[in-house]
Amino acid sequence: IVVAINLREVAPWYNRRKRTAGDRDGGRRMKLILANVNHENTARARFIAFAQKHNPDALVIQEVTQGWRESLRALHSLYPFVEELPKGGGAGIAFYSRFPFERLTVAFPEGDARPNILAKLNIDGALVSLLSIHPRTPIRSKHYRLRNETLAAAADCLRDLPGAKICVGDLNITPWSPYYRSFVKRTKLVSVSKGFGLLPSWPTFLLFKCLMLPLDHCLVSDDIRVVDARTGEPIGSDHLPLIVEIELEVEQ
Repeated sequence: IVVAINLREVAPWYNRRKRTAGDRDGGRRMKLILANVNHENTARARFIAFAQKHNPDALVIQEVTQGWRESLRALHSLYPFVEELPKGGGAGIAFYSRFPFERLTVAFPEGDARPNILAKLNIDGALVSLLSIHPRTPIRSKHYRLRNETLAAAADCLRDLPGAKICVGDLNITPWSPYYRSFVKRTKLVSVSKGFGLLPSWPTFLLFKCLMLPLDHCLVSDDIRVVDARTGEPIGSDHLPLIVEIELEVEQ
């Protein structure tokens, strides 16, 4: 009975019917990687090699410290458009893109203490809004509250954004949480994992991947076609990176 209950929750994520936004000509492809590099991770060259190998069009990096920022300069030659907001304690964030973007401002519960990135990208004529957040790890009652408040603020922001939209980040929440389900319901976004499996990403020290939790998420609006979604190889962090390929429609 216990196995059957759990299979009922897990099986739909492995339905091989991939999400599409319909057939269309002239769609624009983008490869996006999310990586929580772990602010204590010293294997920076390993991550740089990973990024160069997979060569994404856009790269969201979380837990960026000042030291990580210096190491990530090695990627500047690949990405002409950069936003870096280093912080200590795992709060820093950075965004690297081959496509031009406009940085938008939005108020979140912790302000500059735990920054977010909201960007409007132009992907060869296809416009998309991208929001990256990294809520607190809910191991204390205060952090639990702050995580939920951040998710609620992000849901309000995403709901008001026009057009195609993406939310990506280590959300420190599993798909079975009522707060996650509320977030999805309010934003009307869909996880890229649908049809590609749960994509567990944390913690990497567990021997079997099936024991890990899906804490790193990418959710998209239904006018975005998900071509592929998978986790990448270990990068020295306690999180696996998330690799996503999507297709967007060019606005007429």
